[in-house]
Amino acid sequence: MVGFHDTLQVGVITKRLLKPLLTAMKSKRLQWPRLVWAPVHQFGMMRTSNTAIDVNMAREFNRRVEEFLTPWGVPVFDTFPLTDNVTSFDGQHYGFGVNRMKVRILLHYLQELKSLGQW
Repeated sequence: MVGFHDTLQVGVITKRLLKPLLTAMKSKRLQWPRLVWAPVHQFGMMRTSNTAIDVNMAREFNRRVEEFLTPWGVPVFDTFPLTDNVTSFDGQHYGFGVNRMKVRILLHYLQELKSLGQW
């Protein structure tokens, strides 16, 4: 997952991944594939505390990446509030029910973007 595996370093994500990708897509005037960003989600209650990443860092990471993506017109599918106070089997990954709900919401979100002419 982009973000957690890079210890929420915004500069790494924007400079090494997002900016080159978005620049290439823009320079080729690609209409497809499209990009939608799914920020990191809330940590579950079972997450171990022996990590340097905390919930405030995750929120700040999400805010800064969204701030970077806004001028590029990349929609952000934020599941952080959806995963707040939800039990996770390891503190970072969610089970079938949560993931299924996130996918259904994502599909409806994409349909809404399409109906607004933004997708």
